[in-house]
Amino acid sequence: EPIMELKNDGSDAKTLLAEGLAELGLATTDKLTITLSCPNDSASQTLAEYYKQMWEENLDVNININMQEFATYRSLIWSDEYQIATTAWGGSLEPKFLLSRWLPDNQCQWDDEEYSLLVDKAIKCSDDSERLQAFADAEKYLVADNAVIAPIKYDGYSIFYKN
Repeated sequence: EPIMELKNDGSDAKTLLAEGLAELGLATTDKLTITLSCPNDSASQTLAEYYKQMWEENLDVNININMQEFATYRSLIWSDEYQIATTAWGGSLEPKFLLSRWLPDNQCQWDDEEYSLLVDKAIKCSDDSERLQAFADAEKYLVADNAVIAPIKYDGYSIFYKN
């Protein structure tokens, strides 16, 4: 839901980028150049080229694509040597599994005490509805309030069996 709320709030992405740059004290007169890092497989290359085109057209920025062999790419991610990076994960749809990836000493170098408290509260909660609400609060904090991650694609598949 946080992504749909952001999508429907009517904000202009280019204006938000300019406001964010101003908050950071960065000049908005020069065209911004951003490096997008990703693995060097064909699917990642296709997505990176799409993001490049979309961001250059809609945000008026320059995007450099930095494709690396997977082990090198993973090392960039874990050592915090990137500006923007694509990543994917699979596994359980359990909120604890997904949201604990952004706790300290995990996939990214982001460390936020309030987020950690939200996830910890959700993990310790025994009531299912309160637990899901606590995870929803953590997701909103991560995605909408702080833009630490930007989920953009959900893969899935269906398996049908004939009896």
